[in-house]
Amino acid sequence: LTSLSGLVHVMRLENKQPELIHYFDRMDESIQRQENFIAQIASFSKNKIMKIKSEEIDLSNLLKELIEYHQFIPGADQIKKEITVQNPEDLPFYSDYNRITILLNNLLSNAIRYADFSKPNPFIQMDISIRKTEIAIDFADNGIGIAQEHLDKIFDMFYRAHADSKGSGLGLFIFDKTIKRMNGEVHVESEEGKGTTFHIRLPNLQSANVKIYETLAIR
Repeated sequence: LTSLSGLVHVMRLENKQPELIHYFDRMDESIQRQENFIAQIASFSKNKIMKIKSEEIDLSNLLKELIEYHQFIPGADQIKKEITVQNPEDLPFYSDYNRITILLNNLLSNAIRYADFSKPNPFIQMDISIRKTEIAIDFADNGIGIAQEHLDKIFDMFYRAHADSKGSGLGLFIFDKTIKRMNGEVHVESEEGKGTTFHIRLPNLQSANVKIYETLAIR
């Protein structure tokens, strides 16, 4: 795929005919879709095989990095982002960094991809509460939403809730499997045309909780 991408770039440089630009764009889009698909399959495989690695995570910094990473996606700059991390007891948060990144990245990218720009104030709102035994993430947007008949299927492999979806149908499948692998839970509320809210609960893997978590994981 990398070689194909390079060849398309060379063809763009050597062929300046305007009528070819459309085809080059289509080639690039196809290669990008395949690369994303392979990356998701690799992510799913790693999630199944690799053990949970607990380490302290600075969620504020991680979210800042992810928002900056997504800022160049078309339309991202039109969406108001409200992020709140509540930690009144100044508790450390321990979890698997790579898996937490996958979850937050999925939430942000989907919210941008399915934003409703016909609305005057598109937004993403994330409220995170860090507790001694768990972390609570409530993620809401006012995007295009999901029809009720699709809600119980959105975590199925290759399922697409929207006819114009450009994804592979693996994103939310991996999202759900990652949460389960971490002994967490997720609940989704959505209404077509109004938006979607994800309620996520994950264990805080502080050293005192690790043995309890490992016991649950074995079961």
